Amino acid sequence: MDKLATRPNGRIRTQSEVDALIASLPKWLAYLVGAFPKAETNTMTYLAYETAFAEIDPALMLAAVQAVARQHKYATFPTIAEIDQAVRELSEQVDALTVAPAQLLMTLAAERQALLQQAYAGEIDPAAWGSLTSRYKAAGMEINVAWMQRKLTQFGAAGYSA
Repeated sequence: MDKLATRPNGRIRTQSEVDALIASLPKWLAYLVGAFPKAETNTMTYLAYETAFAEIDPALMLAAVQAVARQHKYATFPTIAEIDQAVRELSEQVDALTVAPAQLLMTLAAERQALLQQAYAGEIDPAAWGSLTSRYKAAGMEINVAWMQRKLTQFGAAGYSA
């Protein structure tokens, strides 16, 4: 026989019904339910939270609610505003981690293109090629390092001089 769970509004649900409801929630929302088991919630609460964050990546939401749960001081559910703030902060961190490498790739590609144009025009600057090769190495782009070395060898074999 299922245990009965009493809700503050007086409704009684079986524990299996509560478990089924929680299992149907997005992982981040189920995490909140587990992190705040004494919070007074109902299906409308879950609907409001799920709707408020429907457009947010689920992995980002899970990270955000985990961060909020670590800092939330009360047994109540964190507010939508608290979670939204955590989502914004994490989004900024993710952007910083993804935008910087993308900008670096674009910068390196532009420099490589300029060096290629100069090389095909018969001008090779070994210091510039060495500098770009070092930057590729520092970024862990070994395939680009090998490509740079092959190109320099090709230009040398073709009679281009430094």
